[in-house]
Amino acid sequence: MRFQKLILKKLTLINKNICLTILILISLFNILFSQKSSILRGVVRDAETGEYISFATVTLSSRSAGSYTDSLGKFQFKANVKLNDSLVISFLGYNSQSIYLDPKNVNQFFDIHLSLSSSALSEVVIRADPNPGKTLMKKVLLFNEQNNPSNIDRMDSRRWVKSEVSTKDVGAVKKNGGLDVLFASRAKAYNKAIGKSNEEIDVTPLFFSEKISEFTQTNNPFGESESIIAVKKTNLESDKLLEHICRIDVPINLYESKITIYNKTFASPIGSTALLYYDYFIEDSLALENNHYNITLQMIPKSWTGNVFTGTIVINDSTYALVQADLRLSKEANINYIERMDIKESFVQAKNLKNNQAVWVKAYSQIIMQYESGLDLIGIPIPVSMDNKKLLARIEANYSDFKINDPDKSNQATKTGAAVVTRIYDTNHDEAFWAMARPDTLKAHEKAIYGMADAIKNDRAQMIKDKTFKTIVSGWYFWKDVAWIGPYGSLVSRNEIEGTRFRLRVRTDEALLKKTGLYGHIAYGTKDQKWKGSLGLKQLWSLQPYSKTELFYGQDFLIASEWYDALDADNIVNSIFRKNVPFYRTLQEQIVLTHDQQFYSNWYLRLGLANRNLIPAFEFPFQNPEFISPEKTPDVNPLKNNLHTTEASISLRYSWRERSRIFDYQRKSIASKYPTANLTFSKNIPTQKGDFDYYKLSLGILHNTRVTAKINYIWNAELGQVFGKVPALLAYIPRGNDSYFASRYLFNTMNKFEFAADKYALIQSRLALGGSFFDLVPAIKKLGWRERFSFNAFWGDMTEENKVLNAPAKFALANGKPYVELGVGIENIFHLFSIDYFYRLNYPVPYASSGLFGGIKAFF
Repeated sequence: MRFQKLILKKLTLINKNICLTILILISLFNILFSQKSSILRGVVRDAETGEYISFATVTLSSRSAGSYTDSLGKFQFKANVKLNDSLVISFLGYNSQSIYLDPKNVNQFFDIHLSLSSSALSEVVIRADPNPGKTLMKKVLLFNEQNNPSNIDRMDSRRWVKSEVSTKDVGAVKKNGGLDVLFASRAKAYNKAIGKSNEEIDVTPLFFSEKISEFTQTNNPFGESESIIAVKKTNLESDKLLEHICRIDVPINLYESKITIYNKTFASPIGSTALLYYDYFIEDSLALENNHYNITLQMIPKSWTGNVFTGTIVINDSTYALVQADLRLSKEANINYIERMDIKESFVQAKNLKNNQAVWVKAYSQIIMQYESGLDLIGIPIPVSMDNKKLLARIEANYSDFKINDPDKSNQATKTGAAVVTRIYDTNHDEAFWAMARPDTLKAHEKAIYGMADAIKNDRAQMIKDKTFKTIVSGWYFWKDVAWIGPYGSLVSRNEIEGTRFRLRVRTDEALLKKTGLYGHIAYGTKDQKWKGSLGLKQLWSLQPYSKTELFYGQDFLIASEWYDALDADNIVNSIFRKNVPFYRTLQEQIVLTHDQQFYSNWYLRLGLANRNLIPAFEFPFQNPEFISPEKTPDVNPLKNNLHTTEASISLRYSWRERSRIFDYQRKSIASKYPTANLTFSKNIPTQKGDFDYYKLSLGILHNTRVTAKINYIWNAELGQVFGKVPALLAYIPRGNDSYFASRYLFNTMNKFEFAADKYALIQSRLALGGSFFDLVPAIKKLGWRERFSFNAFWGDMTEENKVLNAPAKFALANGKPYVELGVGIENIFHLFSIDYFYRLNYPVPYASSGLFGGIKAFF
């Protein structure tokens, strides 16, 4: 200031504008000079013992920057040192020390010795914190519930999501075969759109989309709902295939102790059990205006064989909330097909309109997945070449315009539950709309992707390549945004009743009728020479709360498998690997009407009405209820084989905070941390002479228990009873398996129609160790195999009345003796197959049941 006043005195006769200009230049010079970045580093010790002092505060006297010492007493941070700035070092129980800083020195080192404070010596014994990072994390864990954004009563925001899939060349030499031939037109069009030559580009975009929506999250009742404003996509043939590989159905919440990614669990770096899995070290800090700091912590996993992250997190030292996370999952994570995953998240403070206090909310998230290539893609850990392609998927979300507990919206009805719609179609808004609606501009390469898509839509050769690629990978042929035809794996199969069986399935796409779906199939057997088929209609009334009505008519021996991990019985592979057991099938002519209704966040109701004629293709004799005696009913056969039934049912399902996926008009459960219960009551409605009068009651509980980050215990328990006099085919028949393809929803060593009961209890369970032991063996760890054990048991019995009725039956009736099977297996073989050995402990039968069972899992 003295220098400036002297200049003013010298320039009193100069025009005032010139004086002002000179003053501004001098001020800018002083600012630029004083803000020259310096690196300040050093070590802090006890002056008497020389021991390192951990977690000591090191700040500038101007409070513009600072840090903490690590476990070795070291510190290092960048600062813009101002004139007269000093380095202030302090720690509880020690005398603070101030050291003058030279603003011209851009790299300064300090060896600092703090002396004990005399006033504190007689009162306490001061010990250095051996691990300041751990100390900070303990405070973070104490404030977890308070800082967890998912605990906010209601949060409304604007969400902008961008999804991208591309290939990237790794290595110096670019290939001219394989995927390059498949995507040659794309690469050429993209290079032209971005204005570079082929030699300069190592990335070929395959898919891009963006979505802007109003997003609402509620805590009680639990729910996440999205009101879509606009969607823009590349609208190419391959979109329907590629959009699925850049999707995370369950959002990542780092405040949870266990994070689920593609059905695998990982230990959160700030969850309640974080200190069991990680060590934390202070890496850097950034001073804030309120005399507090954002502290960067490096996470070091205590065991690399666990399902853990590496990377850094940033913590605010006043609220102990997560500010930023930069995490990585490597190949050690053992997620099928994924070589590496990077996760970035950042949080900001928003005003709680209910109490005017600040809360932390997620403002940005990015997930980048790099898929395996070469032999790694099929589970063989042998590097083929460094000069190959990598498939990359990127999901980026920006949140803005937060309204926390907005009183104007508190009375608005919220959509219940959390449902992910897997197919969202382009809203066809023009570019002028998007320029106004986007919260930020697109990156240059993202604009070029749209240019690429426009250029190749008229490229017939490339479109044929895309359609062929999609058909081969998905197993279905997609016809003109109208219908899916296939799957080709079930076009031909073989069985003892029909001989060679041909089947073709068709279902309409949501692009044709967004709320109404038609589906059906036609089948023909060369041995029975009969046509079979079905036709169904699905009407989706509402996504949230979920409401759907379905009408189905069919006449066939069997339908597609209802278990996601079991092969369709029509599949040719399943036909080849059938057990050497009798082929039991029932021809069903049926018409079924069902309605599914979600009536609260956690409650689901299903109403059903079914009329069925059951014609077993095997001997199934039971006493004919119309037969009285040869004298009184001479024209009535004493035994009967066919059945008619009309049955009404009501099913109540409860799943606390469950997430779901809406696909093909159907709601599929994705995940819940809690058990799911299902209570079903059904009653026969006699409509013709000979119908049996009965009712059924059953209760089932299903849960995927996350024991540790690696170990899951998946179990399903069920009990029920049939009240009344019924033939065995209307009683409870446990789910047997007549092929050597295993499913955790079946009794794999039990044959179909082997048992029948009118009261029963069962448990089916699988303990998946996730590689806990295999990861200890380096050679097996590279293969990514995971071990598992199974335990299944069934108990059933029958009343004497029903035993007499079903005495002529050719298969066993449950007699109160438990049925038990055990299994041990390996999953993730070639990222696709599993193999289990199941052993049947009791109930010997003349057909082979125990043995090796395979499995196919063609998804994450």
